[in-house]
Amino acid sequence: MYRTAGAYFELFMQLPEMTWFWIDTYSSEQLNEFQQEAKENDWSSTFISEKDALGFSINTPYISIHDLDGEYEQFLDLLQMSISPDHQNAFNKMKDIKLEDVEILGVVVYGTKDELKEILENPIIKATSLGGVIENY
Repeated sequence: MYRTAGAYFELFMQLPEMTWFWIDTYSSEQLNEFQQEAKENDWSSTFISEKDALGFSINTPYISIHDLDGEYEQFLDLLQMSISPDHQNAFNKMKDIKLEDVEILGVVVYGTKDELKEILENPIIKATSLGGVIENY
């Protein structure tokens, strides 16, 4: 089971700057479908595409989970205004959930190689995907 934003706050304070929080907006039916796909196929060939990953961005560092309230409220407003049926379903699931109780599936973290190495060694981290920046030649 995933942890809520409130449960992750202590870990967040130890991480380099984060820019995006992937929120669990999936219905039970969607989760069952994802699990069935993974069971029937090689797990590495099943994934949740970027267009199906919903979340919100932050632009400044924060010192309290309540610093994220505005971004979370804006996320809910955007879901509610969207004409996408998937976004409407996500809004209906999330509209009564407070930020402290939101399940976070992942975060985008930026940092140096050494900062990220430290994160990878933390036992709470179950999986990672890494990108890199190199100098132009």
